[in-house]
This record gives sequence, structure tokens and C-alpha cells, in this order.
Amino acid sequence: STSAGRLAIRILPNPKPPRGDAPSKGKKRGLPVWEALPPHGHILPVFFSAGPNILFTPYLDSAPLSLWLSTPTVSSLSDDQLLFLLESSALQIARGLQHLHQHGIGHLGMCVENC
Repeated sequence: STSAGRLAIRILPNPKPPRGDAPSKGKKRGLPVWEALPPHGHILPVFFSAGPNILFTPYLDSAPLSLWLSTPTVSSLSDDQLLFLLESSALQIARGLQHLHQHGIGHLGMCVENC
């Protein structure tokens, strides 16, 4: 969940120039792409930016998925319930990534800490 009125500052690594002579196959870089991205239920909105590598997004006061999965509540689930939970989580992540890809954005920092 998000905390009303609280912002998170996300500092992106310096973008690397594409390697080789081939165009980057439609993938876009830069903040105008993030700021123009249509909203999606599984992607944090960007409120505004400061410079080429700093984004301001809603602050999430929830634990990352990897930490949440180790809580007693989740640990007490049956194998079938846990499988359903993991499949549902993976599907939500995949839908968010699909939305990014449809708009020419490749998420280069995909890891469990970002879920």
C-alpha cells in the first residue's frame, strides 16, 4: 500500500549507450518515456523527475515480495495455497512487464527486491 503524501526517490544508474551499430530495437531510454507511460495497476506511477536519473514515485510501505513470502502467515499456507499465491504474483509481475514492453520500455533491473 502507499502512504498518503509520502514520496520515494528512485535514483537510476547512468544509462549505458547501446552496444554495436544496430539500433536498440525500439526500446526507449529516458524520463520522457516514463512520464508519458499510460497508467497500469502493476506499475508505480512517476509523479515527476529531477534530472535524467532521479524519479519521484509513491512511497510503498509494504515489504518486498521476497520478505513477505517468509512471513508466518504465508509459511502456514498449504502447498496448493502457496502455489496459487506464487502463480498469482508471477502473473501480476508479468502483466506489468508486458505493459512496459508494449510501450517500448525494457526493465533492466528486474529482481526480487523490485517486486
